[in-house]
Amino acid sequence: MELPESELDLIEQVKKCQNMTIFSAVLAIDIALGNNDRHWHNWLPQRQLNGDVFLRAVDFSRAWPTYHPPRPFESLRNENTEQAWRQWHALGVVYDHKSASDACEIIKTLSGDWLANLFEQLPVEWMVDASGPELCDWWAKYWTARVDDTLAFLQSGAWT
Repeated sequence: MELPESELDLIEQVKKCQNMTIFSAVLAIDIALGNNDRHWHNWLPQRQLNGDVFLRAVDFSRAWPTYHPPRPFESLRNENTEQAWRQWHALGVVYDHKSASDACEIIKTLSGDWLANLFEQLPVEWMVDASGPELCDWWAKYWTARVDDTLAFLQSGAWT
């Protein structure tokens, strides 16, 4: 299935989406990671044999750890992530706090050891300016609080 080329294509794709809560889960992850670039062309549509569409988020290249530490929530205002979120209502997407909370609970459990193992397996070319140990240290000290603050930010209405 191709990416939407027009607003009408986007509306049709979202109408066929069978995993609508993915938007809330990915919004929570994007905010936690400081991703300012979630837009409608970085959702991968997967069409099922019955015609249903499942959307998968791709492209976290403007998120932590590329930008370290993650961007403050307010700095995401007027960026692609916030602008796409503001279009949800027109597309029939409803924020689902349970999905956002569930996603945050999962990513909160990822340990510093998990992250260190991940960094050891990455090609050197993929590493960012901060060192693996520096990133792991930040994660160990601040990640849980960042995720909790993300949920509070969403619960308060985000950028409203």
